[in-house]
Amino acid sequence: MGKVRVKSLWLLFLACIVSFFVLGNSQKVAAEQTVNRMNIDVSLNDQGTATIKENWSVTADEGSEIYKVVKLVGPQELSNYQVSMDGRQFTRQSNWQTDNNRQQKAYQYGQNGDELNWGITSYGTHEYTIQYQISNFVEQTATKQMIAWQFLNSDVKISPKNLQVVVHDSNRQLSVDNGYGVWGFGFDGETAFNKGQVTMQSSKNLSEDNYVKMIVQIPKNTYGTAYKTTRSFDSYMQEAFKGSDYNYQDYKNGETVKNDQGRRLALIVVTVVILLVLGAGIWLLLWYRNYRRYYPTIKTLQKQTKGEYYREIPTGSIYNVYQLLSAMLSTTVTSNFLSVGLLQLMRDQYLTIQTKDAEKKPNKKKITFILADKELAADTPEPIQKLHELLKHAASDGVVTQKAFGKYLSKHGKKLESLTKAFNNYSQQYGEANDLVYPTKTKRVKTDDKKRDRANRAASWLQGFRKKPAADEVDLNLARLKNYLQEFTLINERTPQEVGLWDDLMLAAAAFGIAEEVAEQLTVAYPEYQAESVYYHGSFFPFFAVHHFSSGAMTTAVSTGSGGATSMSGGGSFGGGSGGGGFR
Repeated sequence: MGKVRVKSLWLLFLACIVSFFVLGNSQKVAAEQTVNRMNIDVSLNDQGTATIKENWSVTADEGSEIYKVVKLVGPQELSNYQVSMDGRQFTRQSNWQTDNNRQQKAYQYGQNGDELNWGITSYGTHEYTIQYQISNFVEQTATKQMIAWQFLNSDVKISPKNLQVVVHDSNRQLSVDNGYGVWGFGFDGETAFNKGQVTMQSSKNLSEDNYVKMIVQIPKNTYGTAYKTTRSFDSYMQEAFKGSDYNYQDYKNGETVKNDQGRRLALIVVTVVILLVLGAGIWLLLWYRNYRRYYPTIKTLQKQTKGEYYREIPTGSIYNVYQLLSAMLSTTVTSNFLSVGLLQLMRDQYLTIQTKDAEKKPNKKKITFILADKELAADTPEPIQKLHELLKHAASDGVVTQKAFGKYLSKHGKKLESLTKAFNNYSQQYGEANDLVYPTKTKRVKTDDKKRDRANRAASWLQGFRKKPAADEVDLNLARLKNYLQEFTLINERTPQEVGLWDDLMLAAAAFGIAEEVAEQLTVAYPEYQAESVYYHGSFFPFFAVHHFSSGAMTTAVSTGSGGATSMSGGGSFGGGSGGGGFR
């Protein structure tokens, strides 16, 4: 009898434990309502009507419906609204009842005033497709046509971790050369023209503090829209740029940062067109493949050196490899090296970062730099001396704001060109002295390797320099260094290095464009780094702040609408779009 009681008590005890974990886990899971990804495709027709198709990846474990608010302006009308989940089409309800339960809303959708509503249907992670048309999506201003649309509002529960917007027209090529422009507001990301389409992509998870607004400039009378206003396009842009990272004067002047590499690429494009007429497309492909054989991308080299690591900058100074990195990276390295220069000035205590507002919300901080009242050391690299001079000219009482620095560069466009040339010349001088590149004034050099000679001729057009064979090992070591910076927490190397060495390696990380990623790993592997590193004096987010400051310095090009970084603020109050949304 006693054994039976003991056994019963044990069973009761185990049941309580199991119930505790089941209930505890169910409460934890039940709290999740997340939009993992939001891809929005906008297709335009000749009348300026937009067919909008939104693909949402949603994880939800409570609630009965999802909704978004669409605010229409002027003569705009919404039609052909449809919803599906995981490929199964929903049934439309003419009178949507928000109070119905999940079972009643399963595979159903409808409208509730300005809301587009659909049932969650099944808990877990699912793909929802929401499609609708908006007439007169394009607005004809007094001077140009435009799209002004807010895809997402702030303070909503449907902010996605990842967002992409694509605008296209099957009958037209949307590009800067054809008179189009694009600007993004309210979040951290990039805008671009890609293969005749406008793209806007987030670079960080969106929070409830973010909103997503796009403005697209379109040539006058392109679309037969009925939405017409008497305001000029410029007046809208002046309103949109208020409080933003963009510069209205740059937009008005139509200024862009000159890029020698871009001019060379433009010449090649013209040459390509002529060659294609002559049927030389195959030659071009072989030409480019041969070029990339001797001037590979960093991605290719990382695949070749997978599992191999290099734990220091192979040339001693990261500025020595500016040219090599310019050929290896897919994006311009100027912005990356602007970040490198700012970090070095911080490391050497010529510059102090200062952030204001909520420390836990870096996107909302005001970033400023305080210049130290002392002269640079005599051995400071020339590019850093030039950067320091630019900062001093833009400073007010020794304080440099992102806005002031951007305005200074927009008024003195050649200053940024001279900084780029300083980085390039510094790297060229090191390369010549160490047998890595040919002198700039050297005429065409023939070697025993004819394929390398052809690749060097291509590089002289594309990159403005020619490598010698000794540079190949430096390229490989740079790839191994990037491998190390991205994977040092995964390899069996747990002994903390000196903080000073990591401060140097963070300059390389910034040159690769991965400083924030490396810093996150570093603070986990070596928690003492934040307390001991000079970079964290004045900010808990120095690498984010420096990257954001550097991106802002390139607004001379961005403000013209040719694509680039989005603005965390601004955008104006005009235009239609989402006024909110969430879960019920």
